[in-house]
Amino acid sequence: MKAYHLEPRECILGALAAAMATALALTYDDRHGVAVPAFRKADSLLRVVLRSPISLEEIIASSWPLASVLLALRRTPEAVTKFGLLPVPQPAGVEGYSLVERQLRGFA
Repeated sequence: MKAYHLEPRECILGALAAAMATALALTYDDRHGVAVPAFRKADSLLRVVLRSPISLEEIIASSWPLASVLLALRRTPEAVTKFGLLPVPQPAGVEGYSLVERQLRGFA
């Protein structure tokens, strides 16, 4: 597929979302020890985005699920442990549920 051969500069926000999602996915099965390098790549791409002239409006308009993937990284115990992240505190009785899941289950 052509998408796998694109350079990050061709869509920096997409590259960031993909790098974070890849790091997250690799926390579940890191037989080859590539989760931490994938996380470092996501970290370096995030630093590029933060230093760039990209506006918040452009990030929102891009529709890349950056916030969702960031939150998933912080809420996944394997990622928190492997990458040394601070876990997101959860209200009592709703551990592991996203906002949408809590709403659907009647918690919110």
